[in-house]
Amino acid sequence: MLKTLILITALIWVSVEAQDEIYFANGGIAKGSVDRNVLTSTAKSIRFKPTGFDAYQFYNIDQINLVKGWNGRLLYPVGVIVNTETGIFHLPKVKHLPAEGSQSSLGTGEEAILKGFSACEACFDPHPSIANYSLEQQLVQSTILQIQNTNEILYEHIELPKLQQMIESILGTWPEKLKGYKYRIQIIRDDAPNAMAVAGGNLYVTSGLLGMIEYDQELNSVLAHEIAHVERRHMLRQYKERQEKEQAMVIFSTFLMLGAIATESEGAMALGSLMTAVASFATEFAIKGYSRDLEQESDMMAQIWVDQNKGDISSMVSVMDKLATHTITRNGFIPGTHAYSSHPDIRARIAQIENSTFHKFDDPLVLQFFSSDKTMDFEHGFVEMEVQYAYMANSSTKGGERETILIGSVLNHHPDFSFQLNEVSLNILGSLGQVTLQGIADVVVPFSGETEFVGRIKYPSEAAIATESSITKKKMLPVSVNLSAIVLNPGEEPGKFWGLQDINCRMTIK
Repeated sequence: MLKTLILITALIWVSVEAQDEIYFANGGIAKGSVDRNVLTSTAKSIRFKPTGFDAYQFYNIDQINLVKGWNGRLLYPVGVIVNTETGIFHLPKVKHLPAEGSQSSLGTGEEAILKGFSACEACFDPHPSIANYSLEQQLVQSTILQIQNTNEILYEHIELPKLQQMIESILGTWPEKLKGYKYRIQIIRDDAPNAMAVAGGNLYVTSGLLGMIEYDQELNSVLAHEIAHVERRHMLRQYKERQEKEQAMVIFSTFLMLGAIATESEGAMALGSLMTAVASFATEFAIKGYSRDLEQESDMMAQIWVDQNKGDISSMVSVMDKLATHTITRNGFIPGTHAYSSHPDIRARIAQIENSTFHKFDDPLVLQFFSSDKTMDFEHGFVEMEVQYAYMANSSTKGGERETILIGSVLNHHPDFSFQLNEVSLNILGSLGQVTLQGIADVVVPFSGETEFVGRIKYPSEAAIATESSITKKKMLPVSVNLSAIVLNPGEEPGKFWGLQDINCRMTIK
């Protein structure tokens, strides 16, 4: 086992060879470099240099199903065909296209999505383009199995359609861009009021919780809290934090590379270690639920959703107070420690909600990145951070401490590279000085895309007035950022480029 861990540690930085791929009509795949200049809708052939060859070769279009770039972008065929009857769009060369009278052509799949059409899951990979998706699915499978083995699921409960409709309504007004998970909710037969969220869009509520709910607004606040766990990928984050504490984080980062690099026996040992770690985490999670910090973050996001939809925050307080009262009247604690666990935690969370300050910036604070190394071919502002909200509250886990949580989006303007943020530092003028945002590591933003971030700043309560005044008045100067360029293909683990895994950047305010 020690030998395996040493091997995995040595491989934590994975070199990625950027290769385009041709998928042939006969089922074959060729890797190499494609000449993008010939990829047009009227092209008769494709110019392609296979790996190991010095010269380009020509391939007839009739031999080819599709061409993917090294970063997963679809390069050929050009355009998509929309089925105007079903609202589904397809690749233009497949044999399951709709009748000509139901066809409409668009330039790209992105354009079709913006117009409200959905991708054909036979033509396009339905996996969200997010990092560590495969690992997350391993966690999902183990956790759901644990829940199903220890609970009775009420598959025919009369409230299920209503709950699913409420979830869809919340998702339609969610304050951030959704990851692309498919949500479903299930009801567990249990008199104890509880709710929980498993990664990938799997939500659970108990029959006891439904029996305690009086108003839809209360139930909406619970569901918004659970959706926040999923969209913020809290299960994956908690797993990684657990692995870091056990000094075994290297296992997950090489999950899909072991078979190609390690020997068969070493790969089997490492894979076995991963599966053991996942199973152990799933068992622990089903009993203990999320950490206090992650529950706090979900409370915060639920508050933001309620606020943006002109709701009353008292609905959140009402549900928590009912759960606290339930604990008191039964002279114990709620079985299972998920989103609504023990009486002291609930009381602390109620106090946090009631005494928090939520600030939305009229104009987001926009920080533009530029590489400190002038030899790197990255334009000024190739990545931007937009700080849109600041949430300020007393810490619910440490007395005498305040927290400000900066919330916003990361926008990647680079057409090819995806990036992972490793560290971001700001200067809070007139109070704290230079601080490093906590919780920012592992934020991944796809090429030509965006994602959300949450950055925590902790400080003594006596510094609250000066610190929070500086933040709300945007008296924050950018200091530095460190990021890594990665390859991020749907359904695959990310790979990092040698030479681009430690990019130091400066920032300017836009």
